[in-house]
Amino acid sequence: MASAIMTGFRYRPEIDGLRAVAVIPVILFHMGMKWIPGGFLGVDVFFVISGFLITSIIKTDLDEGSFSLRDFWARRIRRILPAMLVVTTATLAVSYAFVYRPDQQLIGKQAIAALFSVANIYFWRSTGDYWGNAAEESPFLHAWSLSVEEQFYLVFPIAMWLIFKFRSQWLIGCMLGASLISFVFFVAGLSYYPTATFYLMPTRIWELGTGSLLALALQHRASNNHSFGVFSLAGLGLITVSYFSVDTLSIGLALTVFGTALFIAFGQTGVCFKVLSQPQVVHVGKISYSLYLWHWPVLVLAKPLGIDWPGVTDKALLALVIYILAFGTYHLVEKPTRRRTHLIPAIIAAGSLVAGCAFYMALVPRTYESLADFRIPNDNRDI
Repeated sequence: MASAIMTGFRYRPEIDGLRAVAVIPVILFHMGMKWIPGGFLGVDVFFVISGFLITSIIKTDLDEGSFSLRDFWARRIRRILPAMLVVTTATLAVSYAFVYRPDQQLIGKQAIAALFSVANIYFWRSTGDYWGNAAEESPFLHAWSLSVEEQFYLVFPIAMWLIFKFRSQWLIGCMLGASLISFVFFVAGLSYYPTATFYLMPTRIWELGTGSLLALALQHRASNNHSFGVFSLAGLGLITVSYFSVDTLSIGLALTVFGTALFIAFGQTGVCFKVLSQPQVVHVGKISYSLYLWHWPVLVLAKPLGIDWPGVTDKALLALVIYILAFGTYHLVEKPTRRRTHLIPAIIAAGSLVAGCAFYMALVPRTYESLADFRIPNDNRDI
C-alpha cells in the first residue's frame, strides 16, 4: 500500500486519515461485526489511494526526468517487504507450534504465495469464495489484496514509462481505456465468474486506475477552494453508505470507489479535512499497513491458542494485541527501513530465509507420530 509521502508533491494528512477510515472497517468486519457488513470494502478504498499516490510519484519523476524503474521497485521493496517478513515469520512460527499438524503444510504454501505476490491467484484457484470457511481458516487470506497491488506495481510503471516516453499525449487516454475495459470485465464477472472477479487484478484495475486518473487530473491544480469541501463530505458519505449497505461483491462497490475519488479530489478543505487530519486519526492511518498485516493472522491464530473471541472482552483484547503489534512494527521496522537504500541486499536475504522456512513447511508433511501426540481438531475432520 503506497504511502502518503512527500515526494514531489505536498503531503496531505487527510489521506493518511482516509487510510484509517479504510483499515478500521476491515478489522471490524473480520471480527464478525455484523452491523458493518461492507467493512471489507475498506480494501477498495486502499486501491484508489494506492493508484493515486503511485501515479503522482511516477508522473512527478517522469516530468523531472528522474524516473527509474530500478529505484521505483527498490522503494516498493523497502516499503512492503520488511513488515511483511516480520508478520510472515511470526505467523509461520505460531502455526508450527500450535496449529493442527496436517494443516501446517497448507499454511506453508499460502505463505509462499503471499511472499511471491500471487496470493490472490492461489486463493482463487484453491480456496474459492472469500466468505467461505476454507478461506477464513487461512492466516494469509488478507494477502490477496496486497498481491493485487504488488502485481499492479510491477506492470503499471513499465506501461506508464513507455507511454510517456513515446506518446505522452496518450497517457490519460490509455489509462482511461484500461480502466473502462477493467470495469466492463468486473461487471460481467459479477454474474459469470464472481470468485475470479473478486481476486484477480484485471477486474480490479479500474479501482487503481480511478486513483491514477485522478492523480493526472489534479497534478497541476492548486489547493481546493473552501467551497468545494462539501464534495469531500459527499465522498466520505458514499464510503460510509457502502460500508453499511453492501454485504457482498456487487456493483455497489462503485459507491466506495467514487466516494474515495471525491474525497481525494476535494478533501484538502472543509469539515472532512479538519476531522481526518487530526493527529489521532492520522496516527491510525500511518500504521494502517501494519494493522492490516497483523489483524488477520492474529484473529485466525487466536483459536488454536484457545481464544475463540465470541465476546466483546475477547475482541477488545485481540484489538489491543493487533494495535500493539502494528505500532511496534511501524516504528521498529517500517520507518527505519523505508528510506535506507543500502538495506536492499539484507531485505532480499531475509526474504530468502523466510521463503525457505515456508518451503520447508510446505514440502515436509507434519503428521502425528503416536496417539500421545494426537488431538482431535476443532472441525472433526478425518485424519
